[in-house]
Amino acid sequence: MALQKHNEFIDNLTFDILVIQLPNFQNIKEIYYVDDEYKSKLFALLKLFDQKSRVKDNEHRLRLIRKFFPGFLQRVIKRLQSADVDNPFLEEKMYAEDEYLKALADRDNKISYFQE
Repeated sequence: MALQKHNEFIDNLTFDILVIQLPNFQNIKEIYYVDDEYKSKLFALLKLFDQKSRVKDNEHRLRLIRKFFPGFLQRVIKRLQSADVDNPFLEEKMYAEDEYLKALADRDNKISYFQE
């Protein structure tokens, strides 16, 4: 799927890249990757971060069921899990960031309202 908007940074790159917006990951159809081994492996890797896998009562956590992922990703999964253990306050930081971003969005909404 091609980008609909231009981005100056991306437009000035001198090499090919893939831009994946994780919230839009669910829009990727199997036809885009099924016949290409590289894209198929990339899709499996990105599936680790699929936002549809969020834990229902905690939007900062994703549920990973190892048996559904190819063997080559086991090392990546273990590393992600160890990063979680190594950063016990990361989730608190994420909640604080959410509050900060919400305050910014509220401010921007008020500015837009008063400008109209």
